[in-house]
Amino acid sequence: MNEPTRPISGKCLDHIFARFNNYDCLRSSESGIFDFKITDHSMTALLCNKFSINRDSVEPDEFFDKINFAKLNGLLRYEFYDEVYSYNYINIAYSSFFERLSNHINNSTEKLRKGKKSF
Repeated sequence: MNEPTRPISGKCLDHIFARFNNYDCLRSSESGIFDFKITDHSMTALLCNKFSINRDSVEPDEFFDKINFAKLNGLLRYEFYDEVYSYNYINIAYSSFFERLSNHINNSTEKLRKGKKSF
């Protein structure tokens, strides 16, 4: 994803670098940039859907979770952070922010049935 992580200046200052032994994870990964309007930087995220495992010993689950990043970005864009800003203690502010983020991720996630493909 090539989007600015500093929306005000239009610059891309934050990047994601990852090292994978198996390219399956890289090919199935999704990236996203989320602008919470809290600071002048946007958050970068990487979701890896496949990890290298011994496929002979593990039966894949019938279902998997998929995050709808467009929905998540929309929910986060209209979140009000006034309560987070009002806390005097960073631990409480962080917990409040993380709870909001987790709720939006959960609300943007759907459980899908895997196809007949072999993993």
